Amino acid sequence: MAMPYQTNFWGYVGGNIGESKFNAGCPIGNCNGDWKDTTYKIYGGGKFNNIFGLEVGYVDMGEPDIGSNSKISARGLNFSGTAGFPIGANSSIFAKLGTTWGRTKLTSPSTAVSTGKSDGWGWSGGVGALIGFTPNWGVRLDLDRYNFKFASTGQDTVDTATVGLQYSFR
Repeated sequence: MAMPYQTNFWGYVGGNIGESKFNAGCPIGNCNGDWKDTTYKIYGGGKFNNIFGLEVGYVDMGEPDIGSNSKISARGLNFSGTAGFPIGANSSIFAKLGTTWGRTKLTSPSTAVSTGKSDGWGWSGGVGALIGFTPNWGVRLDLDRYNFKFASTGQDTVDTATVGLQYSFR
């Protein structure tokens, strides 16, 4: 069993890009509630054994226009425990559960809107698959949900669907 402070623990790095969907309450009174934007994340991780691991990453949910020239944004550092099952020599499916220290911001030209920044801890979770096409390189698909604290609406979630490349140090 490897531990995070040992040199052979950290086994992969990667980057994904996709779409985010903000599930936040409407702070401006006239929203369509369908706030989507481009999201990306960079991450690295390792395994305690063949099933359980740890992943650390940076996520940026984008900055969709929520109406009336107002924008909302969320980004943060994510720490997750992972549990996965290998499929063949280079592929796997996995689940993640953890926490994100996030920062959010709401901007609006309207004085009637409660704008501002907020930061704090929230839970995160997700599922995914790694499809390895060599022992070192693979395509990774992730579906994740992050809980963020928004200044205007309190705790709300952001869902992401991403695809990217992962490099494994083998």
